Formats: sequence, structure tokens, C-alpha cells
Amino acid sequence: MCVTNFFKIVPPAAMGALWSLTVAAAPVTINDVVDVHAFTSGNPSNCCGFSASGWGDAVQDSSHPYNTDRIVYNRVDATHATIQLFTQYNGYESIGGGKAVHYADLFIDTGTPLAPGGVTYGIALGFQGGPEGNGGFSTPGLYKITNQTLTKNNTNSQVKTSQDIWDSRSGWIVGGEYALQNDHSNSYLAPTVLTGGIDQGWSVSVSELDPNGNAFVPGQSAPVAISGLYTLTASLTAPSLSAMVWVLSDFDIFWGTGDCDNDGIWGSVDTWWTPTPEPPALLALLGGLMLLRGRRLGKIWRAREDSNP
Repeated sequence: MCVTNFFKIVPPAAMGALWSLTVAAAPVTINDVVDVHAFTSGNPSNCCGFSASGWGDAVQDSSHPYNTDRIVYNRVDATHATIQLFTQYNGYESIGGGKAVHYADLFIDTGTPLAPGGVTYGIALGFQGGPEGNGGFSTPGLYKITNQTLTKNNTNSQVKTSQDIWDSRSGWIVGGEYALQNDHSNSYLAPTVLTGGIDQGWSVSVSELDPNGNAFVPGQSAPVAISGLYTLTASLTAPSLSAMVWVLSDFDIFWGTGDCDNDGIWGSVDTWWTPTPEPPALLALLGGLMLLRGRRLGKIWRAREDSNP
């Protein structure tokens, strides 16, 4: 059956029903497969038990853990998805002078899936606004990034990297770059704060649980997670099915944990080829539509025979 005949048999209204039944996909877990490159004042640094070249899993110590364990992406239905971030970092570390390290924003790359380094969309989590933030958004949202060239000299008005933010702050050691654990020769600047872009009209809400499963709001009194993980959940609602498919079907995701990229995590998500098995209702719907179309064609054929004896 060719595509044109299929769309004649299955009308547009029914196609919507077919999509709504087939778009769900199994949750995708992204484990930490990248290292970060330690920098201080714009120069590579050795710290934290890293290798001699300054590469390691996370820039942290026992009282300031930043380790991020995993990301879980779940396509809930046609227009809804969640992104869960599991990390020891509690979302707040004061650095003095009215500034603090906050949770980084999320970055999506739909242009070069399976390859690190790209950014085409940013998901503001809402922690980077206000006087303690780094020029980001105070409310969550999803934005298209039109300037996709990352820098370390604050020349990109839509995305700040960890080096944009931290190179001028002396005395601090941060993760200035990230790379796959098995290939440090190809490294990438770490986007951590979304500061601009084109609002895509998505609804984004963010919630958090502490390691004991209680609702939690990051702040100065937050304990570090020496054991257990904080769970940060971004719930996304696309304005349409086509918007969801365009942005969150085949993409890479990067999160720097804090705006300092003390532990970056990157991975790929492909929900095109992992649909939920088609339920019997879908098969019944499709079969019924084809049967009705067949009966209609039969009536038309008999009518033609009766008019042409």
C-alpha cells in the first residue's frame, strides 16, 4: 500500500488517534560517560585526584560534592515529557560577594545527534536569574538558540559557558571543558547558563526532591548529599505534537550540574525507534477503517456495474 492510499483510507482525524497511541516510548537513562577538564582563572589545573593532564570525573571534595549520577528522559505522551537529573549537588554554594553557584541550565542539540559539542535549544530551569545568578532566566522555559558558537569571552549573548562565568573569578577551580572519558583529545566548552534565545512557547515546570524523597527548594540551608541523590525534575509540555517531535525525538542533552560545570553529563536520546508496542485498540481502529474503506469501494464498483450493463 502506498502512502497516498494509506492517508485516503485513514482520515486526518483518525491519524491523530494513531499518533496519540504510538508516540509513547520507554524511558531513556543517560549515565555519566564524560570527564571534565579543571580550569582556574582560564588556565588548566590539576586538582581533585585528576590525571596529570587535569581531566577527571568531577571537581569536588568531600564537603562540596558535585557528582551527577544520571539523567532519565521519559516521553510521557504526545506532547509531554520529563527530564530527571540525579545529583549529589544541592543547587547552592555561596562564593561570597552576593554570588553563588546554582544549578546549570539544560542544553539540547538536534543538529548533530551522537556528537558532543552542539547546542540548538536551551531549557532554562529558573535558577540563574536575580542578583545571585549569572544573567539567566528566573522562570523555566524552552528557547531556540540562534547563536550556536560557544565562547569563553562572553561574546555569545544567548549562552554562557563555565569559562565565560568563571575565568575572571580568581582562586576557584571549575570544569572548563568536557570530553568523552575515552577521548580527551576532542574537548568541548561547557554551556551552563541560558541567557537568551527565541521562546518556543513550551510550558516548563521544575521540582526537586531531597535524598529522602521530600520536596526541596535549593538555598543556603541545604545540606550536601554525602549519601543519596537529589532528584531535579523538569516537566515539559510542547505546544503541539509536531513541536515535540521536532525538538525531543532525536537529540543530545548536556548538563553541567552547576554553572561551574564541576560535573558535566552528556548523552543521546532517540525515541523514534523505541515506541510502546501498539495496543490492540490501535490494530482494531486501523482494521475497522480499512474495512469501511473496502466496503465503500465495493459499493462504488457495484454501482458502476449496474449503470453499465
